[in-house]
Amino acid sequence: MPLVNNSITETSLLEQLQRIEATSEKSFKQKRPYISASMCQRQIMLNGTLESREVGRSPSMKYYAAIGRAIEEELVKNYENANLLLIHSWKLPKELFPEGIDLGGKIDMIIMHQSTPILIDIKTVGVVDNAAYINLKPEELISLEKGEDIFIVADDERHKFTTNKKVKEAYKSQLQLYSAITGLDEIFLLSVSRRIQDGFSVGGHISAAFSRIEIPQNELEKRIAVLIYGIMARELGKVPTPLAGLKKTHCNDAFCGFVDFCYNGGTLEQTLPTMSSDEETKIKSEALQIAKEYISTRSLRAKMTLELITNEQTKRNEINQKLAQIRKENLEPVLNEYNLYPWDGVLEVKW
Repeated sequence: MPLVNNSITETSLLEQLQRIEATSEKSFKQKRPYISASMCQRQIMLNGTLESREVGRSPSMKYYAAIGRAIEEELVKNYENANLLLIHSWKLPKELFPEGIDLGGKIDMIIMHQSTPILIDIKTVGVVDNAAYINLKPEELISLEKGEDIFIVADDERHKFTTNKKVKEAYKSQLQLYSAITGLDEIFLLSVSRRIQDGFSVGGHISAAFSRIEIPQNELEKRIAVLIYGIMARELGKVPTPLAGLKKTHCNDAFCGFVDFCYNGGTLEQTLPTMSSDEETKIKSEALQIAKEYISTRSLRAKMTLELITNEQTKRNEINQKLAQIRKENLEPVLNEYNLYPWDGVLEVKW
């Protein structure tokens, strides 16, 4: 038997990997609208009406998601170790929602900065400071690919080369909804490069940038009105028109599963009636009225949010203490039997 199988090549291994990568995922009917997928009333209505279905996804998406989760976990540890973390992975409690309306959303982090609570949503992106890489020489590009430090410009000149890309509409919508619901005013998007290391930094810092999300009252009212409009359309069982002003690029950025239906004449998995113009006018008016009343009480929810965070912290501490005791009682005999170290039996709680 030969030691080397010549039919096994680098190309055949790559082809095999690409064949087994998932190109779709199961999407289930959302019993409540998710804040992260609530940019358009049609999107909300269809997500909450259509039964489970296959949704096409780029095979690389799961890897991007894994990178995002890992980066978020490390950032949370940083703020936690510095005693600056108020809460992380916090599912929005129903006490903050408009009366009778159940929403789904999870906040990445709320930290303390200059004695002020700061709500942060973390997104991983290609390159934060991409303008700095436009005119690199070939040898500099090679060094960059090797992960070596590249000092392109002096720190005091850096701002001239940094590209301030416009925040995606889907991200803006999500964060403005978080602000409307929690009552918090300091809302930021934290963009982190998948290249990880900041090419400008001699200290090896992470390549990241904070973007303040503006929260004018009229925009908050609009975001909540769209959310409520989508819920009302779902209850009516009729498809509304898309949100005015949305572009196909916005919908692609939001990874909406209905781009083909809205822009390319595609069909849905089941036939649904379309909402009439009179019905739309009536529901829009009702949704906007509810939104205006809800936003008018927003300042009261800021205090309530901080109180609910304190309650959540207490609950998490109690759960962790009880789980630690259970783990010790149940894992210790197993660890001893197999001559394992204590840290081999650690089980972290993912909130």
